[in-house]
Amino acid sequence: MGRTATETATRRPISRNPANRRFSKGRAHPIQLLEQAKKGLSRLARGDREFHGSGENGRAEHLQVVTETQTHHTVTGKQLTRRNIEAAIGRATMPVRFIDCDLEGVDLSELDLSTFEFERCSLVKTDLRSTKAVGTRWIGCRARQAMTMAMNLDDAHIVGGDWNNVDWSGCKMSSIRFSDAKLTGGDFKETRSLGATFTGCLMQSCDLRGLSFRKMALGRCDMSRANLCEVDMRGASFDEGSSLADAIIIGTRFQDADLRNANLGGHGVASLAVFAGARISMAQAVEMVTASGVK
Repeated sequence: MGRTATETATRRPISRNPANRRFSKGRAHPIQLLEQAKKGLSRLARGDREFHGSGENGRAEHLQVVTETQTHHTVTGKQLTRRNIEAAIGRATMPVRFIDCDLEGVDLSELDLSTFEFERCSLVKTDLRSTKAVGTRWIGCRARQAMTMAMNLDDAHIVGGDWNNVDWSGCKMSSIRFSDAKLTGGDFKETRSLGATFTGCLMQSCDLRGLSFRKMALGRCDMSRANLCEVDMRGASFDEGSSLADAIIIGTRFQDADLRNANLGGHGVASLAVFAGARISMAQAVEMVTASGVK
């Protein structure tokens, strides 16, 4: 049966754009939902923290999106006491980062500081004995004469800073990393240091008898005048800028060590027996002979 003129005039034409068609009563078409999702992702890419979308039956749906994760509670520029640190430990739901804080001479012994970070803090003569400091980071700190005996520094990282004349004896140092730190005059006797690494460190006049440098790459480490008696240096390698000048090497094991880039100043012919099995350059050998007065 043919349509009347009135029916033809009132009937809406069918849209050729599927996004404009109604999927079902009260529901948005899947293509419309896809467009909404694209807009939400675009907002997330711009750093928006919230996205509002239209859900089923037209209800507004709210999605909270956290784009930044806080990993530390930060304390900046404070003069702190042991009580302050204990309170921070008790309240902390995440590791604490101390920046530019003054802890000089404070007794922090036997506290658990694991995973905490200290950046540009003053720790001169601070008592850290028997402190648990697993996974800690110490960046650019001033820690001359700090008392660190028997600390647990496993997996810690000490970056830069002044750690001169520190007593590290009895510390646990598995996988610790020292980078560009001043360690002059430090006492490392009886430390447990499996996997420790040293890069760019000043270790002049240190007592290193508790450390093992076996198969370690020692980049730019200055061990001049250090006590290396009985230390295991087998398979170690020294980069340009490293020094063993005037180091005490009685009983040191250098088999398979590569010493060609190290400064061996002050060692004469008598040291050749200790260096037996190590690789040295012809120039170094001549220098040692000359230093012994042989012409």
